[in-house]
Amino acid sequence: MKPAKLNMSRCFPGYRWLVLALLLIAVIVACLAIVFGHSDPMKSLRQCERQRLNDSWILTGLQSSLGSCERQAARQHENILELEKRVKELEQMNHNLTIKQQQLDDEIKKCQEQSARCYREEQLMNNKLNTAGEELRQCRLDRDGCQKLSGQASRVHGIHTGLIALSIAFLKLLC
Repeated sequence: MKPAKLNMSRCFPGYRWLVLALLLIAVIVACLAIVFGHSDPMKSLRQCERQRLNDSWILTGLQSSLGSCERQAARQHENILELEKRVKELEQMNHNLTIKQQQLDDEIKKCQEQSARCYREEQLMNNKLNTAGEELRQCRLDRDGCQKLSGQASRVHGIHTGLIALSIAFLKLLC
């Protein structure tokens, strides 16, 4: 993995080098003022040495802060790369879900069409059943009518047979 580039402007204000340069100039001027202002060169030297130690502590602190900022920037870069990876995974999942949703919508549409077709076929069957029921009822009425006529015909036939037998008997008596 490539190390993250450090964005120095995020760790220190834009004037950091100017401030460091001014601080160094101030230290040098202070040292010179002390050296020239006092007659004791050893005293001035000790003060300059103390100031140099103080400045080196400040520089060490700044370098430590810079290292901390560099480590933080590297962690943030790793986090950004991880987030980009997660975003790509989520986009792929979203794409897959969109495809699945479309497939489900297509299946639902097919089911609705099949349901409508079944409903129409059911209506046709119900109409046919109603028609067949009506025809069956009509056939039953016709059968009942035929049975009545058959019963009447049997009686009429019986009466005719009886009349014919009586007519023959009467004719025999006459002859």
